[in-house]
Amino acid sequence: RAFCEGEARGRVRYVAPPAPLSMTHHYNWVFSQVLDSFPAANHFTLLTDRMIFRPGEISGLVALAGRHPGKIITYLHDAIDDYATPVRLTQSAWSGEVWEVPAAALLALSARAVVPGWVPHLMNTVVPRAVWQGLRARHGDLFDSVAPDFNFCYRSLEMVDSILFYDKAPLLHYALNRSNGESQIRGIASKDHLDFVAQLNGKSYAWAAPAPEVLTVGNAIMHEYCCVRNETRSPKLPEIERTSYLSFLADDVARLQNPALKRQMRAALARAGWKPSPTAWIARAVGNLSSPRRMLQTAARRLCGLSGRSVWMRLARWLGRQPPVRFFTYGSVEEALEFDRRYPRPRRATPADAEIFAATGASRVEPWNPPAVQPTLENLAPD
Repeated sequence: RAFCEGEARGRVRYVAPPAPLSMTHHYNWVFSQVLDSFPAANHFTLLTDRMIFRPGEISGLVALAGRHPGKIITYLHDAIDDYATPVRLTQSAWSGEVWEVPAAALLALSARAVVPGWVPHLMNTVVPRAVWQGLRARHGDLFDSVAPDFNFCYRSLEMVDSILFYDKAPLLHYALNRSNGESQIRGIASKDHLDFVAQLNGKSYAWAAPAPEVLTVGNAIMHEYCCVRNETRSPKLPEIERTSYLSFLADDVARLQNPALKRQMRAALARAGWKPSPTAWIARAVGNLSSPRRMLQTAARRLCGLSGRSVWMRLARWLGRQPPVRFFTYGSVEEALEFDRRYPRPRRATPADAEIFAATGASRVEPWNPPAVQPTLENLAPD
């Protein structure tokens, strides 16, 4: 508040609800505030306190929105994994191209429990005012249910014909120990996740999903799909394909780090009808031990740790090559941010999700066209 009322006066507006709100009610409140307070603004996005835009990337998104003013635009986001020390940096493969993807095809993928990371889950999305107005008119509010980000995803996909996907990661997210979703992925309850659960008043966060007793982040996403399907009765949202769905949940459960919770969720999966292949765990174990790629990655991570990073940096400079940043570890978030700024991942010629684009009937709209102007905070408009 002090920063916004002092140094950033006139450029940043500070608002706060009159009382603490649950996640969904908070999202409804804040986006209603923004839409009503800035009637001349046509595009909106969400930047949480655990995210930061890379330098110069906002101008590219603004330019893209200006060329396609009626379209939802999604993009990738990269991560600094600071859940534990040492810190790791993940940089996505990217082509910089813009693809138009049919919304119905993305919904059909979700029905088979295939959810690309670039679906419009709001924290990776630029949304035109017309979409917000359409949501209000159709549903009476902007968000509902338990997870407002994916509730928006499926409500908006049901309403529009297509979205644009910008195959680049303009932002990084960090502070994973404060992430409710990361807590669900790992199965280790953080104080933020406990607060989220307390707001549900004893109700499961996956109550609308086919197997509500399986408490994973993937099932929370499927819950929101089912909520929107039940709410709209739209033929654009097919019924969930159960075999794929249960396999999707099984992959989620396999990533849980809490042994007791993992056993509990495996039992819940079995009750829901999941039947693992009797040889699947053997094949997975043998593959983990014998995969040349996995062995090389493990060796590279050990060689590129904090102590070996300087050697690799000198070698990369001598060879004139990009250093193997994806294998490095860092002592702090700030150090990882600096490496990301100095050594961005090189552009690739083709998109990483080419197979999904082919399956959805997506079409390329624009080749990569990097912004010519690198904006600073001082020359951005107040809205």
